[in-house]
Amino acid sequence: MSDTIESGKTSQRYVPSGAIPETDPDSGATVYSYERNGALCAIAYKPKASRNSVWHHRFRSEAERKNHITKFFEGQRAHQDEMKKRRANRSQPHSLSVGTILVSSWGYEQTNIDFYQVTAVPGASTVELRELAKDSEETEWCQAKVMPRKDVFVSDAFRRRASADGRVKVSSVASAYVWDGRAKHQTSYA
Repeated sequence: MSDTIESGKTSQRYVPSGAIPETDPDSGATVYSYERNGALCAIAYKPKASRNSVWHHRFRSEAERKNHITKFFEGQRAHQDEMKKRRANRSQPHSLSVGTILVSSWGYEQTNIDFYQVTAVPGASTVELRELAKDSEETEWCQAKVMPRKDVFVSDAFRRRASADGRVKVSSVASAYVWDGRAKHQTSYA
């Protein structure tokens, strides 16, 4: 018997010869258990995985292999439960209102602080923001405490999606959260 390639809708999976498939009914993940030259082996695939396996291992005993497979299935179920919660959370409306100030901390080798103010709420999951000017008080060399200047805008309005917890992804590198009212620490290099 030789190894086979199992064809799916758009791809192919490697299935060792003589492998016994075991599919978890809750997660849809599949593990193929087999023996090769007297060694106990298994290869695992996520539910929608095409050709890339999650793992492909050799085991010292049948108990070790069974335990590894059980933990893999449990992990896949937990992952799918978390994804369902996230999808449900995305459909929840946000609690941001006009005038709310958000803060974003981002940077590499320095900490940049940006403040945004909600200027409109056009939908249950959308907000309109404008970046705020900020007051800066130097605390040490290249370090400062910054505070937003409410209603003093330095950008045009732009729209973004807001999550139920009030988080807004303002750029590819930064997310903004509801500001707690305290000065924020910012660093910069000359």
